[in-house]
Amino acid sequence: SVNLRGASGSGKTEELDLAASGRYAVFKSNATDLTRTPPYAHSALYVRDLVEGRTRFLGRDLEGDVIWGFSPTISGNGRYVAFQTWQLGLDPRDRNATVVDPFVTDRKTGTTELVNLLPNGRQAKAGGYSPAISRNGQYVAYLSPSRHLDPGDTNKNADVYRRNLERRRSVWVSSSFTGELIRADFGDPTVSADGASVAFVARADGLTPVTIPNLWNVYVHEMAGVTTVASVSDTEQAADGSTGLSPAISSDGQHVLFSSSSTNLVPGLTLGVNAYLRSR
Repeated sequence: SVNLRGASGSGKTEELDLAASGRYAVFKSNATDLTRTPPYAHSALYVRDLVEGRTRFLGRDLEGDVIWGFSPTISGNGRYVAFQTWQLGLDPRDRNATVVDPFVTDRKTGTTELVNLLPNGRQAKAGGYSPAISRNGQYVAYLSPSRHLDPGDTNKNADVYRRNLERRRSVWVSSSFTGELIRADFGDPTVSADGASVAFVARADGLTPVTIPNLWNVYVHEMAGVTTVASVSDTEQAADGSTGLSPAISSDGQHVLFSSSSTNLVPGLTLGVNAYLRSR
């Protein structure tokens, strides 16, 4: 987040995500001197080419205004960026300015597409948030309280979904192991490189056949249909403390990084919050 003179920008920069290639970084900033044309009021979204040393706006809406938003994530080659925003005018199907929605911008074509679409192609009115895009740019995991994004989900709880951008279909990820609705709290979904695995945090019972204490835990859902708990010990003992938010999953979906205040995940730890790597 440097300005045209190579100095630090004039405002606050945050929510950075780096492409797997290491070439592109996406972030939001309220600085006014990162590009030749300053943005208007809100925190704009930017992409920095670390090879060329050049910063550009993520894109513009249908009226030519700069895209602003939050929680950007970028695909492996830097072409696609997922984010959330209240901004209208990004996709003609978005007609609700009172709730936040997840979007994906294709930086090659300059187009931006709404993510939380119903099977009939219409906007899910309750919105969505916390998008995370896969390395290949084909899948987006996100949260939404909207009903009927998937035929099986008919309640108004915020659930985890994975959207296939090519097939234009959202699949319900956070169902119980019996396929039924459960009352639970979900957060921070993330997706493997090929979209086959989705990790998220939840305070829930019923996602797996194993009874889990009513604490925040990390789960991984395989799109083949199986959900497992990642925040367990090597002997499959349930964590005795809550896990932190924002887990990370490896490209192949076999490793999950998370934080936890538990004292029983590995021998010898008794106090504090620690980082853990679970190999599945």
